[in-house]
Formats: sequence, C-alpha cells, structure tokens
Amino acid sequence: MDFVISTRGLTKVFAKHCVLDGINLDIARGKLFGLVGPNGAGKTTFLRILSTLILPTSGGCYINGYSVSNEKDAGRIRSFINLVSEEERSFYWRLTGRQNLRFFGSLYNIQAHSLENRIKETASLLEIENQLDCMFKDYSSGTKQKMAIARGLLNNPEIIFMDEPTRNLDVKIKRKIYEFIKFKLVDTEGKTIVLASHHLDEVERFCDYILFMDKSKIVMHDTLEQAGMLC
Repeated sequence: MDFVISTRGLTKVFAKHCVLDGINLDIARGKLFGLVGPNGAGKTTFLRILSTLILPTSGGCYINGYSVSNEKDAGRIRSFINLVSEEERSFYWRLTGRQNLRFFGSLYNIQAHSLENRIKETASLLEIENQLDCMFKDYSSGTKQKMAIARGLLNNPEIIFMDEPTRNLDVKIKRKIYEFIKFKLVDTEGKTIVLASHHLDEVERFCDYILFMDKSKIVMHDTLEQAGMLC
C-alpha cells in the first residue's frame, strides 16, 4: 500500500505536559481518514505537526517521504498540503469573499490569472459563486466555513488536514460539506484528507478509516466496517 503519511514514536510535550505520546501511524494515499476523540485528546496538535506549523519533541513524521522536522523538507511539504480550520477570525471581515481569497492566494505566490481561475473553480465546487462579492461579515456560518475550505483548496493541495470543519453548523450543512469532502475531493480528485472531529457520528458515514485518539495516543484504528462493529 502507498503510504503518504508515516509517523514513528511521534511525541509532543508542552511545559512538561505530554500532548502526543509515541504515535505510530501509516496513512494511505487517496483516502479519507477520520480522527476521532474527545476535546484535549491531542487531535489539533497532531494536525498542526502534520501541517509543519509546530515541531515534534521527538520521533519521526514523514509526508511523501519528507520529514516535518527538517527545515528544507518542511518547505517542500508546504507546497502540496494545506490546513482547513474553523478560524473565522483569520479572515478579513470588511473584505469580500473574493478579496479574501485573492489575498490568501497571493501568499502561495499563485500568478494572478491562475489564481482567478482557481477561485472560480473552487467557488463552483463549493457552490458559493454567487456570494463571492459579498462582505465576509455578512456570510452565514455555513458560508464562512465553506470559505475556510475554499482557502484550503487554493493551492490545489494533494493532502489536506481538516480540524473540525463542520463545527457549529446545522445537520443539513454538515452533510453537504461531508459529501463534498468525500465524493468531490477524495473520490473524484484523489486527495488524501485527515479530518479531526470529536463526533463519531459525523465521520462514520463517509470516512474510509477511523482513527480513535484518547489521552495523547492513537488507541485504535479501523476500517469503517470494523469501527461500526466496535462502536
């Protein structure tokens, strides 16, 4: 099997508190992985290490064979990954959705013409084309979350990490976003996605594999069918 992400003994300690404790994991290419666990289990820290935002204290973490702990490798990793989170405050509320995406796209050094095409393509996939020229502050919670996903897709990443992508959304919008993630991004475009949630019912319907995390460790990882039997 082609593993796109591998960790060996991955450990992270903050102020003598162990947040990740010896994580050993292999993640296959082109699959949707649900990372499930209670708040404080270490899910966000794990995704932040995979995204090269923070360094592990010890152990190895490799993405497409590149080490997140090596500065040169980390730069290469950032060229084919992205992180989607719920951080609305990182957007500019007095700019339109299009202006926000243009700004964030410029940070990836995407040429103007290519960026406009990417914004149009991404907005179409997420069905927000008619809202791009509205002010971000006027968006509904669902549209704001779609904007976070759109931003995460601008550089057309091969691998996407998602931290609670449907937090605070109603059931109907959650289902649509999960359908988009699974059927468009993974099944159609072949992307690899690791998606963190503390609600098993949100991931069991769509994810190919479920990783159970508790008290800083991966305590179980199973296929969807096995997870259904166990839970």
